[in-house]
Amino acid sequence: LLLHGGGATATAWADLAGELAGRCRLLAPDQPGDAGLSATGRPPRSSADLVSWLAELQTTVGCPRWHVVGHSA
Repeated sequence: LLLHGGGATATAWADLAGELAGRCRLLAPDQPGDAGLSATGRPPRSSADLVSWLAELQTTVGCPRWHVVGHSA
């Protein structure tokens, strides 16, 4: 799971994703409420909201375990 920093989009991971795509299953979503293609109907109001969103995402994609990589400039 590749998480971009605030104000960025999932495209921040384009170069790294290109390197890892043949070796790993990757998911680089736009986080809710940030720029890009994320839905504006449910902006996070706290860190707990983001944790809930991640748990929902994990269930939706059917991946019980994952490695998380984050980036913030």
